[in-house]
Amino acid sequence: MSKKVKKAFGKALRELRMKHKLSQLDVSTASDLDRAYMSELERGLKNPSLETIFRLADAIGITATELVKKTAEFMD
Repeated sequence: MSKKVKKAFGKALRELRMKHKLSQLDVSTASDLDRAYMSELERGLKNPSLETIFRLADAIGITATELVKKTAEFMD
């Protein structure tokens, strides 16, 4: 995953998490991921797997499609 895509994913993840009034801890707990990993994802430092994308979306209460679509919006 390119640096640009990772940054866009991180922005999308953070925006959607905050829109749903969830903390990083809320989402990391619900998705069974480490909170530090959540922080790295949001800062565009880590590359999420497809499974992780689905787990994060479910924890936020959205579809993986919504998360990917929002990521694509930040790519423009």
